[in-house]
Amino acid sequence: MSEPTLKYCTVREGDAEWHLECRFSDGQKYAAIRVDGACPDLAHRIADCLNGGSSAWTTDRPTEPGEYWVSLPPEHRKQYAHKCVVLPVVVKLSRGGLLVVGLMGTTGFWVVTDAQLNGAKWSRRETPADPFQEVTT
Repeated sequence: MSEPTLKYCTVREGDAEWHLECRFSDGQKYAAIRVDGACPDLAHRIADCLNGGSSAWTTDRPTEPGEYWVSLPPEHRKQYAHKCVVLPVVVKLSRGGLLVVGLMGTTGFWVVTDAQLNGAKWSRRETPADPFQEVTT
């Protein structure tokens, strides 16, 4: 008998902690993970990761400047010679006022509405917290 697979994970508030309730392919459901009550964002991020990060990605193109991840549809990757599945990009306003996107560390930019980005999925890049920062409670 094979090990059951995770179908989805939800966050439930508990007493002084968050419970990540997981449902498995064999029908079982239980709070498989507990997260400190002071860390609700962490609980939701873990659940999102377990659920495949579906809420972190969207097909909606960026509407404001910032740093993003972009993933081109598989059929476009070879066409544009991108070997990476996910690319770090920066979105900014051009001198002409258009929203443009370019790979980080390069000088080339394309209008966000460019056809080569059709079907791409986007996720805003978040800078993680300083792992050496002391947390006080």
